[in-house]
Amino acid sequence: MFSINAKGFKASADRLRRIERQMPFATALALTRTAQLAKEAIEQDMRAVFDRPTRWTLNSLRLIPARKDRLEARVWMKNESDKAAPATRWLSPQVEGG
Repeated sequence: MFSINAKGFKASADRLRRIERQMPFATALALTRTAQLAKEAIEQDMRAVFDRPTRWTLNSLRLIPARKDRLEARVWMKNESDKAAPATRWLSPQVEGG
């Protein structure tokens, strides 16, 4: 003979609903922190690979954090500059080869 006890089911369901509401935020936070680690690793590689990299070169990476409504974090080279050449101009051959 089997018996089923549903005691505590409502409380468990409520906890699951709260967790479900937090999932997009937690995912965005994890994506952003992963992108930050990737950016730091790329900067360390730039210090090791380039001969005396300038601050302009080391600061040429941009990070766009993920959001709850856009679960995507981005790390890429800045393509805009006021007076000097954009970073993509001299870093692209290093990234893509050539």
